[in-house]
Amino acid sequence: MKTMKQWSKEEIALLEKNLDTPIEDVCKLFPDRSFNSVHVKWKRMRQSRGNVSTIEGDVEALVKQTEQKDIKKKYQQSLQVIAELQKRNVFATYIKDGTATYTINKTSSLDMKSEATAFLNASDWHMEEEVKKEKVNGLNEYNLDIASQRAKYFFQHGLKLVNMNAKEVIIKTIVLSFIGDFISGNIHEELLETAQLQPMDAILFAQKHLIAGIEYLLNNSSYNIVIPCVVGNHARITEKIHNSTEQENSLEYCMYKNIEQYFRGNKRVTFIISNSDDCYLDVYKYKIRFVHGHQFKFNGGVGGITIPLIKWLNIQNSTIFADYTILAHWHQNFSGKNFICNGSLIGFNAYAKKFGYEPPRQTFFLIDSRFGKTVQAPIILENVWKK
Repeated sequence: MKTMKQWSKEEIALLEKNLDTPIEDVCKLFPDRSFNSVHVKWKRMRQSRGNVSTIEGDVEALVKQTEQKDIKKKYQQSLQVIAELQKRNVFATYIKDGTATYTINKTSSLDMKSEATAFLNASDWHMEEEVKKEKVNGLNEYNLDIASQRAKYFFQHGLKLVNMNAKEVIIKTIVLSFIGDFISGNIHEELLETAQLQPMDAILFAQKHLIAGIEYLLNNSSYNIVIPCVVGNHARITEKIHNSTEQENSLEYCMYKNIEQYFRGNKRVTFIISNSDDCYLDVYKYKIRFVHGHQFKFNGGVGGITIPLIKWLNIQNSTIFADYTILAHWHQNFSGKNFICNGSLIGFNAYAKKFGYEPPRQTFFLIDSRFGKTVQAPIILENVWKK
């Protein structure tokens, strides 16, 4: 039996050199030691060498992993740079070659033109009522001279709008609606203080301007003129409105009749003077209702007059249906699907402060033979060329 003894440095060095040598051959190098002793020592030294190798390998693997992450990060950054450069290259190509588009060819005017009727709506002129600047914080001023000037602008600027649209659609007729309150009258005690003319003189003053305006349209165009007329609530000679005899008690009704007599025999002018509080006109396939607008009350509410107006229109349409209703009275220039509310010539005054500022405006619009109400615009009642 071989004796177990300490491994010398020389033996360990010899064993270390042969760790990769088969164990059978290694044992032959140590004839003084048993196979088991050599095998155990050889195996332990191989394991120790493996542990060292593993640590070094891990370190190396970690370094490689870090390098790979860094490379991957740089790769992603490079991809972003490439993508950005590609976008810039595409944009540069568009600049160089031009953005792809197509051409809209001009259509023949004969193919595009349809027929339409132009509407100029006049109401709420209150021509003799004075508005002093200091009463409305300088936002408006109104007197007989300004009323005359604004009446002139109504016809001049209104005809310009008609002529502008006549370049694209065929217009043969102007509907010049007179829908009331051309004077303020004396229905309120306060008007006795603010009126610059008595009611009879005021209605003659308004009549003079309306006749002059109709003559201006006739002399400066070839359009036919249809004039539907309804009375307002201010020109009455009674304290309250008499529903059954409202027209017979209105100075405006008399004025309309006088103007009709003045143009009698002129084939281009047609008057429709209603003996009711409303008036109807058929334009192409559309029925148009004209009414002053004092027939319903505001009654408050965030929607203004819109809600009571819609309710009133529903009631009227249940009797005689109208595609569009043209009204005035409220000094507001706005419209909805089936109505147009005309503005005023007098503009903002002390009474209107409770409703908010509204500039003096009247309304122009078209009824197209195919499409109904199309173009709509305010008629500016001041010098548009003034800087």
